[in-house]
Amino acid sequence: MTKKIVLAGGCFWGLEDLIRQQSGVINTGVGYTGGKVENPRYLVSL
Repeated sequence: MTKKIVLAGGCFWGLEDLIRQQSGVINTGVGYTGGKVENPRYLVSL
């Protein structure tokens, strides 16, 4: 059975790398959650 979780952290890439190395992790992806911008970019969020 595959499960999905949403985590919040500071640096996308550092956290993603840490999670990717965990046993049983199949896939990771980074992005934003919440907010009102349809396709937010990193520089827009600063």
